[in-house]
Amino acid sequence: MEFSSRLVRSMDMRASVVYFLWLASACVLCVREKPYYNFKLVRIAAGSSERLDRILHQLPQIDDLHRNPHDNTLLAIVSPDDLAEVVQTVTEENGDVEILQDNLQDSVDEEFRHLDMRRRKRATLELEDAIKEYLTLDEIYEFQDRVKSSCSNFVDVKKKTIGYSAENRPINVMTISPKNPGRNRKTIFIESGVHAREWLSPATANYIVYQLACNKSNADMIQLFDWEVVSPVNPDGYEFTHSGYRYWRKNRQRNLRSRCVGTDLNRNFGTGFGKRGASGNACSDTYRGRYAYSAPEANALKQHILGNKQGIISYLSIHTYGQYILLPWAYQNKRVADNANLTLLAKTAEKAMGVPFRIGPTYSMLYPAAGITADFARDKAKVARSYTWELMPRTGKRLSGFSPSENLVPFYTPTIWRGIRAYAVAVADEVGITAEDVFLAGDVEPSVPNPYRDSILEAFKNSSMYPALLQVLQNGK
Repeated sequence: MEFSSRLVRSMDMRASVVYFLWLASACVLCVREKPYYNFKLVRIAAGSSERLDRILHQLPQIDDLHRNPHDNTLLAIVSPDDLAEVVQTVTEENGDVEILQDNLQDSVDEEFRHLDMRRRKRATLELEDAIKEYLTLDEIYEFQDRVKSSCSNFVDVKKKTIGYSAENRPINVMTISPKNPGRNRKTIFIESGVHAREWLSPATANYIVYQLACNKSNADMIQLFDWEVVSPVNPDGYEFTHSGYRYWRKNRQRNLRSRCVGTDLNRNFGTGFGKRGASGNACSDTYRGRYAYSAPEANALKQHILGNKQGIISYLSIHTYGQYILLPWAYQNKRVADNANLTLLAKTAEKAMGVPFRIGPTYSMLYPAAGITADFARDKAKVARSYTWELMPRTGKRLSGFSPSENLVPFYTPTIWRGIRAYAVAVADEVGITAEDVFLAGDVEPSVPNPYRDSILEAFKNSSMYPALLQVLQNGK
């Protein structure tokens, strides 16, 4: 009887421990800051871009979420303490303020409630599920490791840390290339997660990495190009958004002689640094930093790109939202000499995606933005095909632009991938990658069985390269 009682007590204790551990693991995600309590989501209608610039200059403390250049409106987060000043300033500039949401914390709580519920339901992170979700930073790192270990049978997958963030988190680049690379290899470079709150950007990067490394039907893309995908460029900011500060944009670098934290990494690059479209106020969401590349994340990306610039044939900077494919320049109202050609390549991607994207130079199509990554790639690294892609949705109802439902991720990411595939084939046509470059990897004869041959031919069926591919298969070297 005494033994039986001890056994029951022991079982109860073990059950209590298991329940406690489950509860702790489930709720570690639930304990978050609630920084948006009574914060207001407002829409500011200015009437002109110049007037909107003046308003933003006078109100650096507001969180500038999204600027619509087509109707000169601004979506912004305003603290309850600043609301009166915002209304007064906008009114004095003959603008209007509309309060869209009285307590922003309600929306943030609802979004995290959904994410926490989904995480509690799954026991492990499967690769097929990971590409359908918004992952935490640790989950992204785990995803990268698992792709490297699980998907290296037919392609070469490498994970490299190119630098560290202000809070000493790794910035990783995933490289996917053929096991037996051929001659004249070029790289398509994709950068994501520069702005912390744009969760769809790293989610898209995860999807692209998975498709390239783990989906054999995309072998044609590996034969055409090497691929490098860095995500997220801003790990500190991304982690901070998951702690409750959902709409944080900048990195988490401390600023000298300022209580305000963070540099906008997409204003910290050297091309056009400090010109229109970047702020010198450390409290602004577009704060450019003390000097070009002052942010460790920007410096790490700069060093990697410049160290590999000879091989990079295209640079794609992935952001949200608005559905734009943006060309240089962002820091000046001037078109590049090959603007027409870049536009044609972008239209190829748009057609493949099947949804409308606005295409044009950043400065005139969207707004001035000095010191961005895509301008840097074009100017300093001499990457001619340099773009900023602003993903879906086209317009955001309230905050849906930065917070598209996780249920939409499995629709958005494959759509973007279709565009990138079509874009890659068009670039290959343009630069004259030959059938031999595609099929004659190293010393491998085309007569050697190629498990990807049919998918490669199918992908190039509408390409000018297609007849030459057939010829190589028939005649060999």
